[in-house]
Amino acid sequence: MLSISPKAREMLDQFAINADDSDELVLRIEIIGRGPKGFQYDLQLVNHEEGKEDDIHLEIDGMNVLVAEKSKIYLEGTTIDYKE
Repeated sequence: MLSISPKAREMLDQFAINADDSDELVLRIEIIGRGPKGFQYDLQLVNHEEGKEDDIHLEIDGMNVLVAEKSKIYLEGTTIDYKE
């Protein structure tokens, strides 16, 4: 369904390490709107308990990910990448 590039995974791991409670963090992804250049995404590292009731739980390459139910259909085949 969803993949994470090596660079994005590296950066997510770094952000999680810098957080106080890095052992409990998961990546939560939700499409929050649409702009002139496509969808607008909300990506957050949150505690698992902060996920919403209808979130879909995935494990991608050992990383726990929550995807908003309403966003699932639009994220099919998407790769999360990191660009500086």
